[in-house]
Amino acid sequence: MDAIVMLREDHKTVESLFKRLEKDDLSVVPDICAALTQHAFIEEEVFYPSVRAEVEGTLDDVLEAVEEHHLVKVLISELENLDPTDETYKAKATVLMELVRHHVEEEEGEMFPQVREALTELELYLSDTVPPLVVAGSAELLLQHPPELVPQMLAAWRRGADMVCAARASRRDESWTKRLGSAVFYRLVNANSAVKIPVDAGDFRLMDRAVVDALKS
Repeated sequence: MDAIVMLREDHKTVESLFKRLEKDDLSVVPDICAALTQHAFIEEEVFYPSVRAEVEGTLDDVLEAVEEHHLVKVLISELENLDPTDETYKAKATVLMELVRHHVEEEEGEMFPQVREALTELELYLSDTVPPLVVAGSAELLLQHPPELVPQMLAAWRRGADMVCAARASRRDESWTKRLGSAVFYRLVNANSAVKIPVDAGDFRLMDRAVVDALKS
């Protein structure tokens, strides 16, 4: 899918989480924070720089959007370090929701149409124009892994790595049967394959475009 379609899907995912928050389900706040962290990272590292460089007259809009992201990050940081029973927890989550909704309204109502008009379909096809951030292919996958690792993975790619895999540091929270099954799986695969899989590495990875093209060929 192209960049705008993908970002709109992210907006829908977050809005569905906001609906739960409006019903006083505070347990959804960590999921909201995780989804927004990853979404903001993709926009700031990929989408906004491309828009600023390729679409005339968007500089002010991009700078305003980045500042709004800054405010979102401040609230996320405060929520992540606040006990859910704190009397300000719900208030901060509500302000976060209102700020993001305002941001989405401006982005979808003003910036996206402007970008859609200026760039071709090919230029908007995100997976062909940026390092493939397939580490977060869906909301479900995102919430299974820590999105705060993505900047570190991107930094490793910039240092020359063709593929960056994230591996579990510990499996202590898993049952002994699952730990045993994982150990057997990696041993069998690596014993019968010329390409070795790093132990405890799963689908959470970043791949260079050359790697993606090789896999697709």
